[in-house]
This record gives sequence, structure tokens and C-alpha cells, in this order.
Amino acid sequence: KYYKISICVPMQALVDYHGYRLVAMPLLPLKGGKLIYGSKDTGKTIHHDDPHFNECMRGIAQDLHLGGHHVCDEQGVEHHIYAAGDIEGHIGTDGRYYLIDLARAFPPESMWDTHHLHRPSQAVFFRMLRPEFLQWLKKNHRPNKPEESFPPLSCDALTNWGQSSRDSKEHND
Repeated sequence: KYYKISICVPMQALVDYHGYRLVAMPLLPLKGGKLIYGSKDTGKTIHHDDPHFNECMRGIAQDLHLGGHHVCDEQGVEHHIYAAGDIEGHIGTDGRYYLIDLARAFPPESMWDTHHLHRPSQAVFFRMLRPEFLQWLKKNHRPNKPEESFPPLSCDALTNWGQSSRDSKEHND
């Protein structure tokens, strides 16, 4: 397909033991590696530095029906990415590519369209659309415009990550 590189995604396990909860994951060879995609400092700096990694992320987004979009860094410079701004892509010290911090891998549910659910203020960071729903959107057409498919959705919609760029209206309506 379009994958020119392999991207490693570390496995995680949630362990509940005697009233304690632990997230267990492997130690990754990232110390001394290089951040090449996303942001690890809440958007002060945003990376999309490796063309092969960017192309792979574009293909993954296309498969998952996620929209490429712009996010702005601290200086207001726009960067075009295909995942949530706080997802991180790294080249490890072993030369392999790693994708981490995938908590917001999918677009958020709209708090305004889910009246039946409790609406905590930060719900857009943990109530995500299911991948099966995105695949349904990809395969089906709009009821009022049968010739048009539903557009891909942005992982940064409805968040501050997606508010300050030129395509924010497109991804937040």
C-alpha cells in the first residue's frame, strides 16, 4: 500500500489490583531519539519533520476516515497534520519509528449533540467516536446530499487545538 515505513505502537495494559489501577507499557528506546510528528509541549512546537512518516500518517488517516487539518504553534505558524496535535511520532535510538500518546486518536463526540450523557467540561478529551462509526461515515452518503459522502473528521475538532487555524470552521461545524 502506501506504507513506506513501519510504525511501532507500544502495547499497554490496564491492571486493577487491590483497589489500585496501573497502566503498564514497555520502556521504549526514545531517550535521545527524535520527535518528528505532533507535539510534546502542548502545542508550543509542532513537528511534521519526516516526509515518509507524514505520508504514512496521511494513509492511516485516510483508512480511518480522519481529516488532515492545520494546527498552530505558539508563534501562530500553521502545520498540516493528520492526527491529534498531541500525538507523538518519534524515531527511537534503535532507528525505528514509534507512535505514542494515542488517547485522542479518534475525533471527539459533540457535547452539544449528546444531551442524554453527563457533560463534563473536558469530555472532548475522553469521549471519542468509535472507529466503526467513522467507517460507516466513510461508506455512506449524506441524507440531504446523496451524491456527497460524509467528509473525514478531525481528531482536534471541538478542542483548542482545532480552533485557531484557517480550516477550523470546516472541522468544527
